[in-house]
Amino acid sequence: MQGVLGKVNRLPYVLKTLFNSRNDFIRRTKSPLHGFYVLKNTVEQRVGPRLERVNQLNGMNETASLLFLSERESYSRLAGMSDKALKKFAARIASQLYVAYEELSDAWADAHGGKETLFTDEAQAHLYGHVAGAARAFNITPMFWKKYRKGQITIRQAFSAIARLINDEWWINQFKAQRMRWHEALLIAAGEVNKDRSPYASKTAIRDVHSRRQANLEYLKSCELENKVTGERIDLISKVMGSISNPEIRRMELMNTIAG
Repeated sequence: MQGVLGKVNRLPYVLKTLFNSRNDFIRRTKSPLHGFYVLKNTVEQRVGPRLERVNQLNGMNETASLLFLSERESYSRLAGMSDKALKKFAARIASQLYVAYEELSDAWADAHGGKETLFTDEAQAHLYGHVAGAARAFNITPMFWKKYRKGQITIRQAFSAIARLINDEWWINQFKAQRMRWHEALLIAAGEVNKDRSPYASKTAIRDVHSRRQANLEYLKSCELENKVTGERIDLISKVMGSISNPEIRRMELMNTIAG
């Protein structure tokens, strides 16, 4: 019994609440033993393997880099991570990449005769390869990665890409998009997205999209479009609402937002 409950308690909050509420209902209406067997069958035999597969697909890419093995456990909890914890996690990753870049830069300068040797395509390509390669452990494709693989990356491109990789806000945006996709994949695996319950996306994802859309609409209400020739002004919100009045466009907007 404790083993099954332990697996449930390690799930993201929404799934944990879902399974526990079902278990409590069956325990009240039938028997505690029946509730246990239903929970065991659901978690260990029916839904559990699907959830495990989703976690494997979204977990840390250890073949890309082993630099962040100490963060593997934290990253595995991303799907259920709060905004506060996510921001701290993103700050740690950005900080570790910055330290790695600084240490690699010092090592290159010592080996090649001074810091002025860092300002070449060759040097920055070398540094970029290590830093961006390590970042790929978090299932992201760094900017200009294809150019690096082809041996075509320039010093300017390397600087631009590395500036993103050591920036907290960039990682916050990346992790938030990953969190939504991962969380949604778990809900789909748990059977919470189907034609009877919610055909296009989970109810959690739809609520999140609606809240963000409402915040965007509040901002758009304060904006206007101006014709520079005639000076005519119209509300921006009216044009935006007109463009998304088609149900098919709204559906595509919803799916794209969930996909990050």
